[in-house]
Amino acid sequence: MFEFLFTKTPLMFLVQSFWRDEAFSYLLAKKSILEIITLTVRDFSPPLYYFLLHFWINAFGKSEVALRSLSLIFYWATLYVVFLILTEVFKMKLKKAFLYLIFFLVNPILVYFAFEVRMYSMLAFFGTLSFYSLFKKDSRLYLISTIAGLYTHYFMVFVLLAQYFIKRYKQKIALLAFVPWMVLAIASRVSSSSSFWIDRITTGRFITFLGEIYTGYENGLGFFSKQITFISLAILAVVIFAIWKNRTVKKTEQKLFSLLLAWGVGIPFVVLLISLFKPIFTLR
Repeated sequence: MFEFLFTKTPLMFLVQSFWRDEAFSYLLAKKSILEIITLTVRDFSPPLYYFLLHFWINAFGKSEVALRSLSLIFYWATLYVVFLILTEVFKMKLKKAFLYLIFFLVNPILVYFAFEVRMYSMLAFFGTLSFYSLFKKDSRLYLISTIAGLYTHYFMVFVLLAQYFIKRYKQKIALLAFVPWMVLAIASRVSSSSSFWIDRITTGRFITFLGEIYTGYENGLGFFSKQITFISLAILAVVIFAIWKNRTVKKTEQKLFSLLLAWGVGIPFVVLLISLFKPIFTLR
């Protein structure tokens, strides 16, 4: 039974050997808090995940299962917040909410990052919690989740921009709390010659990016290479239909839909636009 679970299901990712970035997370997290700060200020991610992983290692050890379990917890926590959004914001009945939750449960990218010793599952949790608290107008939870997201990954800035464009709330306060770290990071970059590894994108990615994001497709994997354009266009058709249909609903529902549209489509599209000039888009 255990052999089947750890060889034929996603649990196999718990026990496989670390790959390069996961090893980097471990090597950084086992250092002192002060060393983590001085090293991450010159890296491409803020320090909160490494802080948490540091204490996680002290409590549960350094095995593959122990380290990956932290991301797995954030994966399940993200699913719980999604469930709250479905039931409390959209007012769905339990049966319908669980049906929609299946799509999040099997989302390829969420599942992939649920078993990786990196900060992306943690970012998904704080980003989702930020939107939930915005929907619920819970200012304390919003600031906690949003600031925590900012100190987890710089892409959280795009979440704030998407929210601010549709519904201005307390985004400026959250950004103000992030200023001290940004000052340190910018100052360290002035004297740093490090370069980013992501390649420049092609304009063809604008046709396929929706399919890539929602199927977990990566350029170069053959199975979806021919179908990905069709999948992307199908998703785009659904989005366009939803925008057209949204004109006939109540104002409050229109604003809710706009937030979801900015979250699910607007953020990756903006990242793609930026990548025409400064490559930052990669599914990983």
